[in-house]
Amino acid sequence: MSTTLIRRSAFLICLLCSVVLLVSSTDSFAQSVAPRDSIHWVGVDTGFAIAKETGKPVFLWFYGSWCPHSKHMLEKVFVDTAVIARLNAYFVPIKVETASRRKITYQGVSMTESEFAITKFNARSVPSTWFVEPNGCRILHLKGFRPVYDLVQNLDYVRTKQYGECQNVSLIDPPKTTQPRTDSTKTPVVSDTRKK
Repeated sequence: MSTTLIRRSAFLICLLCSVVLLVSSTDSFAQSVAPRDSIHWVGVDTGFAIAKETGKPVFLWFYGSWCPHSKHMLEKVFVDTAVIARLNAYFVPIKVETASRRKITYQGVSMTESEFAITKFNARSVPSTWFVEPNGCRILHLKGFRPVYDLVQNLDYVRTKQYGECQNVSLIDPPKTTQPRTDSTKTPVVSDTRKK
């Protein structure tokens, strides 16, 4: 073999190895910085406009950046694939910081997000979750932290319109007979069928 052929072969092998290393390191880098599947949160103005256009109900989540229960939902509940899939496919998810002074317009009225939380949804404690029809009719209100299984059940309850016609409720959980839920102690609510 000639020296030129050996040099060319060595150069091509080095070049090929470099390309392989570059591609594999780029893939690893892309995987390490690429965002995981996540909820496609939108603002109040945009969210209600999308809801009116698509007919999807609004998932309106009020939180406090200082609140440990809100942080726990962000870190443990809103990263669950079942929650992400349902919210992105069947709802318009809106996240509102209750202390925010950001200006919004809701039903033609200009106000801050904080004013919106308090005056329109009485979100004085967080987390507070509302399901709202595109026209603003309040379907369902869930107070406090909700674990994954409970939130998924409530997402399905609203998604499948088990509530019937919207009654513009101020506070309601799904009826025990229609959908399992949890109470504030996170204990499943079930009927006691044992004889007394």
